[in-house]
Amino acid sequence: MAPARVYCGDALAWQAEDGGPIACEQGGFDVVLANPPFGAKIVAASTEVQQTFALGHVWRRGADDRWQRTPRLQRGVAPQVLFVERLLALVRPGGRVGLVLPESLISGKSYRHVVQYMFEQADLRAVIGMPEELFKTSGKGGTHTKVCLMLLTRREPAPASERPAIFMAEAAWCGKDSRGRSIDRDELPEIGDRFRQHAAGSLEAGSRLGHAVAPEAVRGNVLAPRYYDPRVASILSGLQRSHELVTVQQLVDDGILGITSGHEVGKLAYGGGDVPFVRTSDLSNWELKLDPKHCVGEAVYESLRAKQDVRAGDILMVRDGTYLIGTCAFITEHDTRIVFQSHLLKLRVHRPELLSPYLLLAVLGSDPVRKQIEAKRFTQDIIDSLGDRVGELVLPLPRDPAQRARIAAMVEASIRERVASRERARAACLEVARVD
Repeated sequence: MAPARVYCGDALAWQAEDGGPIACEQGGFDVVLANPPFGAKIVAASTEVQQTFALGHVWRRGADDRWQRTPRLQRGVAPQVLFVERLLALVRPGGRVGLVLPESLISGKSYRHVVQYMFEQADLRAVIGMPEELFKTSGKGGTHTKVCLMLLTRREPAPASERPAIFMAEAAWCGKDSRGRSIDRDELPEIGDRFRQHAAGSLEAGSRLGHAVAPEAVRGNVLAPRYYDPRVASILSGLQRSHELVTVQQLVDDGILGITSGHEVGKLAYGGGDVPFVRTSDLSNWELKLDPKHCVGEAVYESLRAKQDVRAGDILMVRDGTYLIGTCAFITEHDTRIVFQSHLLKLRVHRPELLSPYLLLAVLGSDPVRKQIEAKRFTQDIIDSLGDRVGELVLPLPRDPAQRARIAAMVEASIRERVASRERARAACLEVARVD
């Protein structure tokens, strides 16, 4: 066995500590393992170095829906993007790359060209989503970055039809809590076992802890494993006979549903009056909280009143956040004088004779839809977001008209009871300070 050789230097510039080139050739390694630095604010390469990378340039989507490199350099390219290209360049054809990447890189709109580049240069063998606790204990204060482990094999000339299925898994526990203390729950060993079964061609039933995804089944260059959770497809398949399965986007396209988002007003506007500024934390149990955390003045309200156009019967839904994504609140006649923030969506049923807003509220809170929201929410560095994937949500609407009416009546009764209780509480508080 040859003695180990250690080289220190700038792996992107391929420059040793003494300023000369690193004394080993690229393109000849069998295995490369890496945990590249993350962060859009990190200056990873000079302009001269960046221009030597294909991924250092701006890419545009062409008429064939594929991304094309342009001559123009990106401004402030993230180091993890350049490292994807560097690591694939280091291995020989057939060589393997294992690396850690933020989930945002393999799911965000801004990086769809990077995923395309990986598909062009390599066969994707595995993508494994890791729990946030994995990196929370690293460094001073840790990091909340949600990461994925990826295994790739540098492409050897072969027809696209021969590309292997991608092993995907999503770990919720890694044997440590957020403070680095050992706990009994660790799903990584089972994921490892299932990956070995997949590699041997013996993986049978798919689960969150390991299942196969065909390369052609990858949608929109999204590689986040949770996006392909096999439980979602299984649940919806079981509802096909008894329910009409319709996407939110279909309802929008048919003019049955409308969706808009809110606005930000800035912290300086807080406390300027008594108009509730509704944030994600102000939604709970289908209703707006009695006492919002922040209020704004009449001038702010009037400037946004027509744009937001809040009416009784609208539904507010959390689009961005951490734990509240998908949480909904029903707007009543007592709630229309509000301003709601940009992390919230406003859903309005335009054809209530075809879809009751009360039925819609129940469907959005149902287990099949909640599981879809969990699968389609991606971590954008710190904050999670459902983004425009809200249109992809498949709503299971009961085919039986009597069942639809019964559910809608149950929700309406619940809303009215809550409103009455809330208004009694509000009146009691006002009564305390009343002077006869």
